[in-house]
Amino acid sequence: MRTAIAAFAAATSMLWGVAAKAADANETDHSRADFTGVFGPGNAPRWATNWRDIGEGHKLLQVTDLVTGQVRLLTPDGDSFVGGDYLAPSPPETTRYSISADRISICALNGGSCESAPRIPLRTQAFSFSNDGIDFQGEIWKPAQTGCYPAVVVAFGSENSDRHSLDPFPEALAAHGIAAVIFDKRGTGASGGDWQDAGIEDFAGDINAARKVTARDPEINAAEIGLLGFSEGGWIAPAAAAREPAAFVVSISGGAFTKGDSYMYKMRRRFEEQGLTGREFDAAIAKEQAMIDASTRAAREDRQATGFDKRIAYDPTEDWRKIGAPVLWIGGEWDVLEDIPASAAKMRQLLAATGNADHAVIVFAGANHGIFETASRKPSDFFKMTGVKRHPPGYWPLVLSWITERTDRNVGRQCHD
Repeated sequence: MRTAIAAFAAATSMLWGVAAKAADANETDHSRADFTGVFGPGNAPRWATNWRDIGEGHKLLQVTDLVTGQVRLLTPDGDSFVGGDYLAPSPPETTRYSISADRISICALNGGSCESAPRIPLRTQAFSFSNDGIDFQGEIWKPAQTGCYPAVVVAFGSENSDRHSLDPFPEALAAHGIAAVIFDKRGTGASGGDWQDAGIEDFAGDINAARKVTARDPEINAAEIGLLGFSEGGWIAPAAAAREPAAFVVSISGGAFTKGDSYMYKMRRRFEEQGLTGREFDAAIAKEQAMIDASTRAAREDRQATGFDKRIAYDPTEDWRKIGAPVLWIGGEWDVLEDIPASAAKMRQLLAATGNADHAVIVFAGANHGIFETASRKPSDFFKMTGVKRHPPGYWPLVLSWITERTDRNVGRQCHD
């Protein structure tokens, strides 16, 4: 009952558990790095490939069309990969994806048409730092050419989200001339510590420690390091920026009300789908609310508060009031984990009241917590990813253009001359 609000990848891992064998084949037969990157004609980013953590240490190759929003999870088939018409890896397979060191080819099966594009050269390097007595491991993605670049430190989602739970943000940002810093959160991947004991403020401290190391990189403009957070990262990013100013903040699918409020919204939706009404519904809600209230009291009174207690009690309101940097806040209208219409209304009012002149609050109609188009508002359909084919077509162009318009990318110039 004390499970925190699940990040998108964790929420869907139940469905994809059957793909574990294929995931192992992906990782055993091929070097993951060989198939990760961005491809597009004339150096214009079009397709991004990354490894998606589907739970229990298994990963599948994911391909995202940054123009149309189409997303597919792929399974290996000889020297290439195949995928169907939906996000989840399930038959019938309709498309073959061939990825080499310098090119991607996407062909419809049964003799259909093909599209092809060259790889956009990018660089990756190991990234490590320490905070709160914990050693963290990650990587930084950069454009191929040396230069003086802005950077984005990406905040992870809830539960055991690691650097492979971030969609292709690192690859896409680097292809747009922006360095991207990602790392395994406490207790995941190659990082030490335990995320279950931590609160939002602890995670914000980890993000800020990563920023300090990033700022010392000779190719990073220390004045242009922004934050991007998805799901629980939507709370972590403003918490970090309120404590140490950032160049900009992007919050996606989270970060308006308390985590406890979001938990209760999720449970209401679940009970409604289960058909609970009247006294039965009221009793179920009262039981959950009592648990949330107890956690909130424990955290605020510092009475042996657990990490869950601390996360549930966190209220981002005052942190948002302290942020004067540009803010982009995004949500999906049909999110079953967050009350996005109410959250958007609060964020518009809150950011306007602070006098922040550069902010945007965007709600994608018919989109869920993962900012995927969906035909259903049912929680069960979200967790099964029923019928999901793509992000809204404007999603990736919006995020990437909003960030690039607020940064200065200088190929060939040194930052610390």
